[in-house]
Amino acid sequence: RLEDAKSTGDGLAVFILDLNGFKEVNDTLGHAVGDHLLQAIAGRLGAYLPDRSVVARLGGDEFGVLIEPANAASAARVAETIASCLTPPITVDDMTIQAGASTGIDFFEPVEVKDEHSQPITGALGVFQPDTHLIVEQ
Repeated sequence: RLEDAKSTGDGLAVFILDLNGFKEVNDTLGHAVGDHLLQAIAGRLGAYLPDRSVVARLGGDEFGVLIEPANAASAARVAETIASCLTPPITVDDMTIQAGASTGIDFFEPVEVKDEHSQPITGALGVFQPDTHLIVEQ
């Protein structure tokens, strides 16, 4: 995806979501409930996010989301979408659970790589420069 963005000049937005209170769900309600909660959250993210989005569970209570193409404005809209999709409570085994997440966002824009004579370097590998960093608490 980095190579595609480099060739098209499109940006990418990467979101890392860390679920709030997930350990307590596992500890008090059990791992089966925790697993169902993770599945429900993944389903909501997949349903609410743009078509070309990639949603992945990174481990434990963390998800990664890749949005492309993206710019700072579209990344902000997606952050709002993520917050709104986690706002409604989730029902698991007749229990209502309020999900929330701390979300980190990084936006990448392609940058042109030049040699010491300010000439573009052809075939430079996916060089991206971090542009925006934002932490969202829900």
